[in-house]
Amino acid sequence: MLLQLLHSIDLGIIVAHLHTVFAHVSDAALTVLAPLAAPKKATGDAYKDIENFASNIRSFLTTLGGIVFGIGVAVAGIMRMTAFGSERRVAMSNMALTAAVVGLVIVVMANTLDKLITNAFEYTTK
Repeated sequence: MLLQLLHSIDLGIIVAHLHTVFAHVSDAALTVLAPLAAPKKATGDAYKDIENFASNIRSFLTTLGGIVFGIGVAVAGIMRMTAFGSERRVAMSNMALTAAVVGLVIVVMANTLDKLITNAFEYTTK
């Protein structure tokens, strides 16, 4: 019974420390994502308003793609570490890593294409 009590106290301390760590991580995440939460204001020019709206969506999707890439790489790494030499599990981790990298390449290419198209059809106000 004493052992169970000590074990529960240790778990309580660990949970308290994890709560503190995750509170700091969530504060850092909010700091990084804060620009996405503050969209650009309406200017009165319909074209600029649409451009600002599209820019906000593009920024959100790019950030989301980067986050999904990071999670994908982490999952692939965990899969690789827990494969224990199984060729099937190593192959699955390779596929997960490949999928994450392909997703990141798609996000980067979409942003590049967007910049090219935006610069080709740039709207100038007089």
